[in-house]
Amino acid sequence: MSPAAPVGVVIAGAAGRMGRMLVSLARANPALRVVGALEAAGHPGLGADAGRTAGGGDLGVPIAAEMPEAPAGTVLIDFTAPGPTLDHVRAAADLGWGAVVGTTGFTREEEHAIDSLGDRIPLLRAANMSVGVTVLLDVARLHGVDCLPADHGIGPDELDAACTRQGVEVGAGDIVLLRTGWTRVFRDRSAAEFMRSEPGLTVDCCRWLHERDVAAVAADNWGVEVYPSGDPDARMPVHYVLIRDMGMTLGEMFDLEALAEDCAADGVYEVLLCAPVLKVAYAVGTPLNPLAVK
Repeated sequence: MSPAAPVGVVIAGAAGRMGRMLVSLARANPALRVVGALEAAGHPGLGADAGRTAGGGDLGVPIAAEMPEAPAGTVLIDFTAPGPTLDHVRAAADLGWGAVVGTTGFTREEEHAIDSLGDRIPLLRAANMSVGVTVLLDVARLHGVDCLPADHGIGPDELDAACTRQGVEVGAGDIVLLRTGWTRVFRDRSAAEFMRSEPGLTVDCCRWLHERDVAAVAADNWGVEVYPSGDPDARMPVHYVLIRDMGMTLGEMFDLEALAEDCAADGVYEVLLCAPVLKVAYAVGTPLNPLAVK
């Protein structure tokens, strides 16, 4: 039996950070073939080769503002913005393509419109924080230690220093994984010591995250932020700002040790994080089985 032909994929937002990673991942997968790349009209990346834009060699696929000609069975992959995504999926349905949608921020009406298109074509719409471009910031390694001390409050300057040291940039829509090394306390000492206090973000980092339009933050401690906070009037101020004021998703108790070792070995600190949530009505948290793909 001859092997199946690779599935053609069209990637929306191909010049953005998520789009570039999707192009690279699709290119590396023999079961997929990039046949189209989309960007908004007027985008400076229009006309450039999608493969070269993603940091590799030419693919022979120019980034365009219009849907390419591709046969039924092609799959659109879209992690852009609600309005463009809805337009793209409608066009894909008219062409008989399938679609994978990772975009978030839809209104109820837009969600209904997207989901109704699933009656016409194969369509997967990922839950919020299910999949995203992710940057590991290894602050423990920045300081040359296995684990930060319990009272270490991480400031914006340390996030900048970690980015510089690792040669990465944190941009709009990214997920940040923060390594403090605190997992080792649970593993090597005791759960009681792990829960008593922790190193983590200070409230000054909230502005840093906001300015970069970060989508979510996950850490290897139990509360993301330094605890105790040092402010008797604000027990967990980072939570107050990120969740209450910014609507940001937080991830806690991530085991980042193996990932950190791998990133340090090959110098690549950007990964694709897959962390689908349980859809539980009225819940404020969910267990995860997160996977980092490099």
